[in-house]
Parts: sequence; structure tokens; C-alpha cells
Amino acid sequence: MVTTADALLVLYPAAVQPADYMLTGNTIGQWNPAFGPQPTQAQLDAVTQAQVDAAKAAIRRTAAAEIFGRTELAGDGQILRAVVLTLVDEINLLRQRLAAQDAEVAAATTLANLKSGWATMASARPVPDRTPAQAKNAITSKLNSGGAD
Repeated sequence: MVTTADALLVLYPAAVQPADYMLTGNTIGQWNPAFGPQPTQAQLDAVTQAQVDAAKAAIRRTAAAEIFGRTELAGDGQILRAVVLTLVDEINLLRQRLAAQDAEVAAATTLANLKSGWATMASARPVPDRTPAQAKNAITSKLNSGGAD
């Protein structure tokens, strides 16, 4: 069941309680006329749960985008960008390894040749497991270098 607060979120996403409206239970007790006429019960009842879910998802996306783009002192956005940049670095290392593997397979003319080339490539481009401490250090490095600003 859609609550009055949820219906108002869908119908008037810019309205803020208690500045623009006041609810007493599920009843609108006060309404800011700047938003137009107070919605009728039929208008409120017409709002579906799918609309409420979509409106709440949009609010979460906007909040996440604001945090990710934040550059002021709080640093939330910088931390998120540093994490993403570290993940991109790791993904790029794996992509380089895959490209090297593809090249070895394409260049091989025999199975023995492929085995030898693969072993050489694997030792030249190792892909060791990462520890949480290494991940933390990589993220810290991104933050300290200014790369996440």
C-alpha cells in the first residue's frame, strides 16, 4: 500500500516535509500553495508502488552521483573515485594479460610452441593475488597522488 508520504514524493518530488507540507498520519494537514492546489485523495490513491519505487531509485541515483562528484572537504567522492581508479588499474592489468595470451595463441604453430610461449608470457606478466592491504595501499596512493581529485 502506498502511503501519503510516498504518493507526495511521486507527485511533488521537490516538496519537502515539513516546509512544504505537514502530514498527520496519512492526512495532509498543511500544504504549501506554491506547489499548486493540494492533491486530492483520488490523486494520491492513483499513485502505484512501481511509481514510488522508481522515484526512490531516482533519489538514490542522484544522491550517489552527488557523492561521487563531491570535491569539498568531506572526501566521500574522492574515496569513491580512488576505489574506481584502483579497480580500473587492476582490470587493465588483466586485460593486458589476456591480450598477451591471445597473441601467444595466435603466434603458436605447434602445441609445444604454444606451451613455451605461454610459459614465457606468464612469467613476464604474472598476475598474483591481491591482499586487502595491497588494495588499501593502492587506494591510498590514488588519494595521495591527487589522481582522484
